[in-house]
Amino acid sequence: MFSNGGNSAPLGGWTVPRPVFKRLQVIPSEGPVDPLFTLNILRTHLRQPSPLDDDYLKTVILPTAVDAVEQYISRTLITKNLRMWMDFIPGMGRDDSYNQNGVIEAPVSYSGGTSFRWFDLMSAPVTEVTSINFITDAGDEVVFDDANYIADFSDPDANARIILQRGSVWPTDLRVAKSLFIDYKAGYGAATDVPASLKHAVLLIATALYTNRGDSADAQDMVLHFPAITALLNPYRIIKIGTL
Repeated sequence: MFSNGGNSAPLGGWTVPRPVFKRLQVIPSEGPVDPLFTLNILRTHLRQPSPLDDDYLKTVILPTAVDAVEQYISRTLITKNLRMWMDFIPGMGRDDSYNQNGVIEAPVSYSGGTSFRWFDLMSAPVTEVTSINFITDAGDEVVFDDANYIADFSDPDANARIILQRGSVWPTDLRVAKSLFIDYKAGYGAATDVPASLKHAVLLIATALYTNRGDSADAQDMVLHFPAITALLNPYRIIKIGTL
C-alpha cells in the first residue's frame, strides 16, 4: 500500500509496483540427451507390457511422468539449458513522488526508489548462470555486464537469486514487455545423478498413468497425492512464491 498525505496512490499506470510475469523456456540441447530410464527399466517396473506399447511408453508416459514430478517440486531432473523471460525488473513501475513526502510500506528486499535489488530464478538446482540480457525500446539486445550482479546458486534446495551489486543499477531503457531474459543451467546432471527417490517417484507416476488410461482413470491431479508418491516428492518440493 502506498500513501501520500493519507490518500492512497492510484492503482494504475506507473504509480505502483506491477507483478512481474515470468516465463520459462527450455533451450534445446545441441546433442542427444539420455532419457531418465532405459526402456527396459520402465518395462520391468510396469511388469513387462506389450512390446507394441514401447513407443507409447517412451514418447508419452515417461515424459509426462517426468514433467509431473518437475512441475510439482519446482526442480529440473536432468540438466537443461533454460531461459527465463521477465517483463521488467521486479518493483519497477511506480511514481517516485510517492517516495518523497508520503509513507511507503514495502518488503525488506525493496531497494529505495524504484526496484528490488534481487529476483529469483525458476526451477532448481541451478548450476550456472550464463548471461542476463535485456531488450531496449529500440529492439536491441544488450548483455548486462556480470560485474553488476551476483548469481547466488549456493543452495541447491532453494531458488537461485540474481542480486544487484552495491553501486550498480538495473537497465532502464527497456521495451514495454518481455524485456529481460536470463540464460542458465538447472538440473542434477546426467540421469545417473538424479536422486533415486525422485526416479522412483517418476516410475510410480508412470505406472499410475499407464494402468489408468480410460474413462475410469483416477483424476490426474490426484495421482500426485498418492501416499507413496508424496512421501518421495515432498522432501524435494520448493514452494513457488511470486515476486512483485
